[in-house]
This record gives sequence, C-alpha cells and structure tokens, in this order.
Amino acid sequence: MEKTIFDILLDKNNHDDIVMKNTDGQDIKFAQKAVIPYFVDGVMNVFVLLEPLTIPSLQGKILVYRIDMDEDKKLSIVLEQDQNLIDEVYNEYERQILKEE
Repeated sequence: MEKTIFDILLDKNNHDDIVMKNTDGQDIKFAQKAVIPYFVDGVMNVFVLLEPLTIPSLQGKILVYRIDMDEDKKLSIVLEQDQNLIDEVYNEYERQILKEE
C-alpha cells in the first residue's frame, strides 16, 4: 500500500524530502523540519513546518502548514494564514529544538 503525504509527514523515521503539488499542479519539494502538536482554542492541532526547496524566493524560509480533518475524516494540509498562530507554532518549534540540545 502506497503511503499518503500524511503517512510520510507523521512518520518520525522519515527524513526524505516531501513533494506536494501547488495550485498550478507543479511539484514543489520541501525539507521537513518538524511536526508540532499545538493547542488552539483548547483543541489539539497538528502543524508541519516545511522548508521549500524548489522555490528560489522561499529557500531558507520555513512555512507552517496545518493538518486538517473534515467531517468525513478526510485529511488535508493547509498553509496557515494566521500570523499570530504561525509565530506561536514557530516559537514552540524553537523551544523543542532547545530541549533537544
């Protein structure tokens, strides 16, 4: 059975690059930086921090994506737009890095 993007993202042993399609259907390659569980309004959410490798203007930047589940339990990955939440999740990422050192 072929792994889904979610299987790959949530696999702690996976260190391979992630490939997703943009809205134009082009493959974009990302380096996976972290999976961050984080409470939002009392509800646990899962965020994925990815570094775009094939978009020159975004290389070196880390984007925050949220893994969402709809009422039919279908998963999707959505680029987070709330800058305050992005900052909170990124700060949590930095705290986790410091704990590991």
